[in-house]
Amino acid sequence: MKNLIVFLALICSFSLSAQTFTKWDYAGKWRTYDDKTGKPNGKVEIYFSKGVIKVKVLEGPYVYNEDGSLRKDVKNPDPKKRNRYIKGMNFLYGFQWDENNRRFIKGKVYDSRTGNTYSAKLELVEKDKLKLTGYLGITLFGKTVHWTRLK
Repeated sequence: MKNLIVFLALICSFSLSAQTFTKWDYAGKWRTYDDKTGKPNGKVEIYFSKGVIKVKVLEGPYVYNEDGSLRKDVKNPDPKKRNRYIKGMNFLYGFQWDENNRRFIKGKVYDSRTGNTYSAKLELVEKDKLKLTGYLGITLFGKTVHWTRLK
């Protein structure tokens, strides 16, 4: 009987400590960080349109040209998209919700600085902390950045 009580107490403590998120918990405005210095450098917004996750650029170091004008997506491999502005651009797309692991997988992240697109996954680590991993082929050869929710 004593072993049963200890077992149930352990199960309850694990259940309470594990956070379960829905895909809607990802929505909101997020602070991004420079991948080299770790310093805050931008803002993005995660939202849903017709049930599909969208992530757009709100602010950041690559949004404006040196003269203060809005920067365009000039390095995009698609010439039709080179006239669009970085500000307001959706740069994450194609994600599928993984119900079992409570994260977005099989998506793409577009890097307007280089014009390259990478495979990506998006995961809430905590209610206000998100992890974005971009990679080529497998996640072992990728880069992970963390964002924090803006209040």
